[in-house]
Amino acid sequence: MAITKLMGQNFRVVEGSAVIDEAVSCTIQIGTSVEDSSTKDSPTGYAQSQVTSRNWNAQVETFDVALAKLRSWINLFNTQALGASGATGIVVGWDQTSGNDNKTLENADIARSGAAWLTDISLQANDRQTARLSLQFTGNGGIA
Repeated sequence: MAITKLMGQNFRVVEGSAVIDEAVSCTIQIGTSVEDSSTKDSPTGYAQSQVTSRNWNAQVETFDVALAKLRSWINLFNTQALGASGATGIVVGWDQTSGNDNKTLENADIARSGAAWLTDISLQANDRQTARLSLQFTGNGGIA
């Protein structure tokens, strides 16, 4: 049965072909950069804009701060081919999920993916609270 309303627990960020484990939140942003294209000939007092580029990013917070997992994210960050010719990043995306653990990807209409760079790793470790890892992925090209 298809889900008709997207619920938070059924929307997951995916790295490669697997969901990011123990996620507690995720944010997807798709945007554009615009440039003012108004001229003296513009008929109204309102600014006219022209799209100059598109961008996207995904952020996920997870409780998965096992030492091995934390090391793997840092290693991925350190080994990204900075400035290398032909380098594109890793495949990141999002999809609707199902199943008892919400890890079964549905390849739903909302599903998208593309090449991205891991641009930020933040570890929050407050006294007497479960540590959280925040990962920020910045798109490198379009999403499909």
